[in-house]
Amino acid sequence: MKKIFLGSLVALFLAGCYPKGPEYVSDLDLAVTNYDDEFDFEAQVNYFMIDSIIHIADDGENISRTYDERILDRVEANLNERGYVRVNTLQESDIAIGVSAWSSTTVNFVYDWWYYWGGWYPGYGPGWGWGYPGYGWTYAYSYTTGTISIEMSYPEGANPEEMTIPIVWHGYVNGLIQGSSASVGQRIDENIDQTFEQSPYLISNPE
Repeated sequence: MKKIFLGSLVALFLAGCYPKGPEYVSDLDLAVTNYDDEFDFEAQVNYFMIDSIIHIADDGENISRTYDERILDRVEANLNERGYVRVNTLQESDIAIGVSAWSSTTVNFVYDWWYYWGGWYPGYGPGWGWGYPGYGWTYAYSYTTGTISIEMSYPEGANPEEMTIPIVWHGYVNGLIQGSSASVGQRIDENIDQTFEQSPYLISNPE
């Protein structure tokens, strides 16, 4: 089974791509998936999905659950479209789905010099020159990105002694969570859909 921890990789990737901040909201949208290429996804039928999202937050941080229901509904819709059937208990299921989410805010400070036209000053030839110390300015900008983690586990493969359950598929959705509710909600839908679109093996087709 392939195992990979993608949370830190996503954060590093985004930081490297946008050192001065994103130009557009959609610039920070990213869908990443990983799976066990030896697992038989087609043979599975029933899935159990926890009916709430696990939010990961620092102590004292207020968590918004504005999009929780939308996220869960979108994951369910995609699974149902692939032929999987949702059941009410873990005991009835072949696979289990868990969804978690967290957010982080990036704050950057930029210091710029202003430029003067050298030809304006006696004794200086024409051309641009550096502004004098004290005539620059500092500005700050921030943006908040949210990450949605969708895990598909295989309860039958659990190891009681090691207290582990194999994760057979993992989808990460990362994007800016600032803007209108309609815009954020639409991009959440599109990016969750994208994790399934790039996972064509996720289909129930039992013999």
